[in-house]
Amino acid sequence: MGLVVAVGAYLVGGSSSAMAVRRGFGYGMNKLRNPDSTRTPGTVEVWLAHARVPVRAAIIAVAVLVIVFWNYPTGAVVGWTVVIAVLALFLLEIVVRPVEARTGQQPADSA
Repeated sequence: MGLVVAVGAYLVGGSSSAMAVRRGFGYGMNKLRNPDSTRTPGTVEVWLAHARVPVRAAIIAVAVLVIVFWNYPTGAVVGWTVVIAVLALFLLEIVVRPVEARTGQQPADSA
């Protein structure tokens, strides 16, 4: 659990290497989902783009609550909870990419 917290804190931090990792992730996400510029983003995509930070916080909060309230959390429970939370965050990023591409700007919480 400490390793998960340490990696998360590193990735959120302001060091040049953490910012490079985040930029690389953003570039990879843009390559993964190159939206059609003629398609208008859906209502859910727009809503998730505007509520990205609270949705991220909710995903992380649910993962933390699962680990905290699990009777006897093992390494497997922590590992699978982290994997599921990371997948949920990854899917969130995929869904909001068309909105970012259409507006031509990155949200304020990205580095």
